[in-house]
Amino acid sequence: MKHLLLLLTFAAFTTTLFTQSFRSSSCQGCKSGAVQTEAKVFPNPATEYIELSASNRATLLIIFNLVGREIKRFTIKPKHRYYIGNLPNGLYLVQILDEKNQPLATLRLSKK
Repeated sequence: MKHLLLLLTFAAFTTTLFTQSFRSSSCQGCKSGAVQTEAKVFPNPATEYIELSASNRATLLIIFNLVGREIKRFTIKPKHRYYIGNLPNGLYLVQILDEKNQPLATLRLSKK
């Protein structure tokens, strides 16, 4: 019972935390007033493939389950689709990294 309550609390927290796409606020070396990166994963919810709209700085896309375990990793290519058809239905977190492995965005993905 204790484990179930802990799992439900964690799921509620992460779902609330990652319901929106985040804009990067850790732009190191950027001048103040610089445009922040906004990334989107679509379609969302997805079934077989996802696509990414992100800045040209994005080099890596990593999919995590809600426990934080890495599930898939893709090198980002322009106008490329990424296969997720073999993932179980559920919620996932998608992290987009730049060439220095710094996070540009963390997004929520629903797999149907």
